[in-house]
Amino acid sequence: MKNTLSANTSKFLKTAVLATAIAAPVSAFASGFYIIEQSASLQGNGFAGAAAVAEDASTNFYNAAGLVYLDSEQIQTGVSYISLSADYINKGTYNSISGVSVEGKSDDGGTNAAVPTLYYAKPINQRLAFGFGINAPFGLVTEYDEDWVGRYTAITSDLKCYDFNPNIAYRVTDKLSMSVGLVVEYADAVLSNAIDFSTVVVGSVANGSIPAAALPDGYFNYSYANLGTITQDGKATVSGDSLDFGFTVGLMYEFDPTLRIGMNYRSKIHHELEGDVDFELPDDAVISALFGSVFYDQALTADLTIPESISLSVYKSYQKWEFLADVTWMNWSRFELLYMDFEDEVTPDSSIEERWQDVVRGSIGVNYNLNEKWKLRAGFVYDQSPCEESNYRSPRIPDDDRTWVSTGVTYKYSENMTFSAGFTYIFVDDPQITNNTHTSGNVLLGEYDASVHILTMGMTYNF
Repeated sequence: MKNTLSANTSKFLKTAVLATAIAAPVSAFASGFYIIEQSASLQGNGFAGAAAVAEDASTNFYNAAGLVYLDSEQIQTGVSYISLSADYINKGTYNSISGVSVEGKSDDGGTNAAVPTLYYAKPINQRLAFGFGINAPFGLVTEYDEDWVGRYTAITSDLKCYDFNPNIAYRVTDKLSMSVGLVVEYADAVLSNAIDFSTVVVGSVANGSIPAAALPDGYFNYSYANLGTITQDGKATVSGDSLDFGFTVGLMYEFDPTLRIGMNYRSKIHHELEGDVDFELPDDAVISALFGSVFYDQALTADLTIPESISLSVYKSYQKWEFLADVTWMNWSRFELLYMDFEDEVTPDSSIEERWQDVVRGSIGVNYNLNEKWKLRAGFVYDQSPCEESNYRSPRIPDDDRTWVSTGVTYKYSENMTFSAGFTYIFVDDPQITNNTHTSGNVLLGEYDASVHILTMGMTYNF
């Protein structure tokens, strides 16, 4: 069977269908979440007071102005083990053309991930200090089976951002210190979803893009009967990477040795990911003939902006106790729209509405110095979700407002070596999904039973 599409019809399909097919993968860029778990010692407090504590070399990440409070050259390494459970419960996902239920099972897209960190700090003199950090502060990994009911919106979502962050801190006065840092960030993404070619065929005939006479006898009815089934499923996979730059600015003020406040600013980082979209068509000669010229592998670029953030922290000590608090604002409203630029000049650039909102994260914590070797830690956090509208929420990151409970311990093994461990359990408000915005022809209806377990361990060595 020969391709019967005219040039104008092919252009229409590339605009209306190709963009739809990869809309779900690229939209996961907006769902890249902030990984605050970058310190074993602070994990036990839920990162309360992180921009004011200046306890070890992890202050490179939370507020590098604290480097001037470290007495000796220091290296710190650690790893966070993050276990996400995201159990989807289907509540009537359907095909919007026929109204029939989409075929497929419920699934748990949660995965386990290890997030390593490495920090270095060195006092240069009484007023100047240098440090650097290597970590991964943004990313997501969710993975669903290819036959799950939400496959047209998401299958694989794997986004990672790796940062290299050198910092200089300077004690301006006896009470005020400041820092500036460079952030070199590498972003890498692999994202996929299924394509319902039954919907593509039926929709193309219904809107006149393909004449019904161009189809073999009975083929339209065959495709209509398979709406929402896996029979005519294909797949789209997007991959891309980028290297770009940002900066940090920190301030810390010490009223007296028992009371400090800190402020840390992390700039936005704008990435233009360069990569490819790869298509897998079903084993169907008609679909190959009709759509092989539309759904073909090609290069693309996509915008990804890591949002800026501002953290304000307080540290207060009293006898054996330490009291901590933090408020962090993140500018997630930058994800109102996402843009894609295709290599094929016939394919117009495409945009996807996301409607994310700015968020505030608040935390309080307490430490108790049991003796010279042991410190006990606890913390509580309330963490807002940037996506409050269920019809824009994606199964790539089934997030809602979260409440954290954290505990931890630090053990001073020797004058040179200290070990820390922290554990966090995150309660996630059951995320509701009524997503009709990330894919055409199928509406995802359901909710998640979601939770997160985090275990972080680390070691600090003083030279």
